[in-house]
Amino acid sequence: MACVERRNAIFRVALLVLALAGFTLAGGVVLTSCGSDHHHDSNPDLLAVQFAQSAFVAVGKNGTTANSGDGSNYFLQTMTSFTGALFTVTFGNGIWVAAGDNGSVFTSTDTANWFLQFLPSTAVMRGSAFGNGTYVLVGDFGMIFTSTNSGAWLGRASGTGQKLNGATFAQRQFVVVGEGGTILTSPDGITWTARSSPIGGTLLGVDFGMGSYIAVGAAGTILSSPDGVDWQIVQTGGAPDLQAVTFGPGEVVVVGRQGTILTSTDGASFTRVSSGTGKDLFGVTFGLGVFSVVGESATIVTSNATGGAFQIGGG
Repeated sequence: MACVERRNAIFRVALLVLALAGFTLAGGVVLTSCGSDHHHDSNPDLLAVQFAQSAFVAVGKNGTTANSGDGSNYFLQTMTSFTGALFTVTFGNGIWVAAGDNGSVFTSTDTANWFLQFLPSTAVMRGSAFGNGTYVLVGDFGMIFTSTNSGAWLGRASGTGQKLNGATFAQRQFVVVGEGGTILTSPDGITWTARSSPIGGTLLGVDFGMGSYIAVGAAGTILSSPDGVDWQIVQTGGAPDLQAVTFGPGEVVVVGRQGTILTSTDGASFTRVSSGTGKDLFGVTFGLGVFSVVGESATIVTSNATGGAFQIGGG
């Protein structure tokens, strides 16, 4: 059934234009309902975002997805009869995969029409990645599931019962992070190896770029590794929880609670910049020359940087 688009009032978010290469609070959101009249929050928390194939896709609470062609103006959608949270989204082989509460998995080929399936587990899925022809989902109780077609999923032994929060694929391996400083690596998503962590706190996100993996987590924690095996502390303590990390050309951006945005050009020294909001920020991605950040109450923050160091003004 075709989706029926209903134009709602555009979310009233403060538009703060920061000088030069700053971040901007972005508005221009359209609420779209697909096949269900079930009530959904019109200001859902957006919990993750990914860019691929010229599209930005965000997912969040109340079965929400949002797509965008520019990283700033997102069109919100609601999943048919699904009111749980979606914590993660990834893309591979022409298919978008989003996952979250109760082992739920949604797939889409066009970012607008999504199809529901369930894993053989009710564990919450919190992280995802695609690489080497394999989709990987990770979540509570150390659960890891893999698929080569986004339809048939198999559970894999992770060797841990810790909650797994983030995943990435780079340098021909998957890297997963989670509670208790958990760090796992795998060449194929099937066989997993625990790596020594320099912290015992919670890690929430991980990505690779500029020759290094960067993992972020609770209390301002940032770790780095050249190979996913040997990790060192970049910073920890004295800051809000850091939720997600991504790379752009010559730039790494970390986002977190209380409107936190940190940037670095070397992955070793991070500077806090103004986001223009105090809302919690949960996801960040880079595409089409912009960093797009999503967060609490449908907050969307964008940067007009096209690479290099940010020069933040205002805020």
